[in-house]
Amino acid sequence: MSFVEVKCASCGAAVDATEKCGEYRCTYCGALVINIVDATVREDVEIVTLEQMDAYIAKNRKSFVINVGERLEEFDIDAKINNKKIADAEENLKNKHFVHHLNGLPDTPVVLRLKLLHQFKVRNEYELSMQSQRICENENYKKLMKLCDDTTKETYKIIEEEIEKNIAANEEIKKTDSLIDAGLFEDALVYATEMLKKHPCRTLAHVRYFYARYKYLAIKYMAEVKFWNKLIEYKHRDEFKALYTVMKKCPDFEIVTRSHVKRYEYDYAAYEDRYRGDPCADYPLKVMYLTLLMMEKYPTPTPEVLKHLKDEAKREKKEAKIAAKEAKKAAKSAKKKGE
Repeated sequence: MSFVEVKCASCGAAVDATEKCGEYRCTYCGALVINIVDATVREDVEIVTLEQMDAYIAKNRKSFVINVGERLEEFDIDAKINNKKIADAEENLKNKHFVHHLNGLPDTPVVLRLKLLHQFKVRNEYELSMQSQRICENENYKKLMKLCDDTTKETYKIIEEEIEKNIAANEEIKKTDSLIDAGLFEDALVYATEMLKKHPCRTLAHVRYFYARYKYLAIKYMAEVKFWNKLIEYKHRDEFKALYTVMKKCPDFEIVTRSHVKRYEYDYAAYEDRYRGDPCADYPLKVMYLTLLMMEKYPTPTPEVLKHLKDEAKREKKEAKIAAKEAKKAAKSAKKKGE
């Protein structure tokens, strides 16, 4: 393991990393030091394939036993109306339309469960277990726990534990942002790669890898050309599209992206407006969607990019010839020495 030191631009104080823990903070400025795995950035790393993702999902799929009944007892007109509202709320969940009209209905387990699911914008307990908001302080949840049977209570306790795991994993994954904010782009990519290997089924791990990879490439190309963003969008389109394709297979993909625009085939300016003033918007996810949007909007390379790619191909060909000659000379020299 190696320690990546992050210094404050104002005080420049170093952190004395003497304790064995995951991170340290400067006592002067609060700079963060993250413990990451020794590694170098590789251009041809294949993180996770579609087949591997399917295997992960099949292995980790969970089911939950919930006993909260289905309808209220039908004995008068009010009960029939209430049952219609319950049925509509259930149908809305199936269609991912998180609007219910259950207010004013008696607090039965089935009503409280539906209110809980609608409130957290999930369709069922499986999705509830994959989100990262605590449910234990929710009023509907508290009422539900008082009324449901022991088996259902135990199930919801397991869901609480799963949510805590999600929160811890997401906090670990988001440490990539601290490295990027400090300008440590190569270290951020290494850390994001490790997080993606550790959490292959988590959407945020894919998002952070995408973001770290993009920032790493941006700094790399920025030193070469002014049109670095166009170069990334064309040269690495297959890589990023493949990553996005795998990411969409993550069990929590829709939950993480539900508050964002899931389709990125929109006008750039209109898409940008959706993030203004939204404290819940995830900036790396925004960068990912906007990058994909630009790839779709400009599928052909600009003249500058095309010229750069041709020059790069010529340069690589020339370097390969020189390397081949050097290798030939070295082999001939070694042969003479052997004789």
